[in-house]
Amino acid sequence: MKTIIMTLITMLTLIACSDSNTKPDSDSKGIFRDGSWVLVSMNGSRPIKKTTITMKITKKGIHGYSGCNSYSTVNLEKASSIRPFYVDTDKKIINMGVFMQTERGCRKAILKQESRYMKLLRGEYHYKTSENNLILTQGNNSLTYKFAPTPKSPPLLNTKWSGQSIAVKLVPTSKFTGYQTTRGYYYKIRFHNGIVSGKTTCRSFKGKYHLDGNNIILSHFKISKSRCKVKYSKETDKQFFKILRNITSYKIVGQNLLLSASNGEGLMLNPK
Repeated sequence: MKTIIMTLITMLTLIACSDSNTKPDSDSKGIFRDGSWVLVSMNGSRPIKKTTITMKITKKGIHGYSGCNSYSTVNLEKASSIRPFYVDTDKKIINMGVFMQTERGCRKAILKQESRYMKLLRGEYHYKTSENNLILTQGNNSLTYKFAPTPKSPPLLNTKWSGQSIAVKLVPTSKFTGYQTTRGYYYKIRFHNGIVSGKTTCRSFKGKYHLDGNNIILSHFKISKSRCKVKYSKETDKQFFKILRNITSYKIVGQNLLLSASNGEGLMLNPK
């Protein structure tokens, strides 16, 4: 009798261990990761060259960069008829919820791609993850991403830059094909904990910045009144702020910082 009881206990223990091994883990290596998912294909089509679309998924929501603007989950009221964001790691289901976006302009082709992408980010998707990939499927729709880990040290954090030249056009080698330098005009920029600030010969400014890989969004600018006394400095200053608002990416070129806009304009800055 004792032998039978011991055998039953042993069997129950083995079953319990087996069940615990088949239960899903905390999904730390699944859809929630320390990094972003970068879009590889959208219904079989690759993103436009030199555009990056990303998605960061946390337990509280989604945020990312849609090629021209940044987007993030909206926290809905409990009474809302729209199903909010959620992730079911057992059934491998993610419901997108509702997003809000920044409103900045880019080339028509990029905006068209962005609109198409955001329209797909609706409703409930089944997801499948592997070591470096995420696949979302919903009927005939599919989105495929690759994983990009978060850099160990945040780029641009606590850095200061200065410059004088404003690029009219840029080429793939990150060199100026044409630029203008107004005598006596300068600008200085500082990046610190999501805040971008600085000053030009004419004005001071402060705003926010958001990084996603090499994509950068500059927004919520507060700009002081112009102190320019010389007409040509005023014109250069207007052009500077126009370019600054349209910056979409950054790149470290040697010791310099290149801020590029989608229309080919940009700013080249020196470390301060």
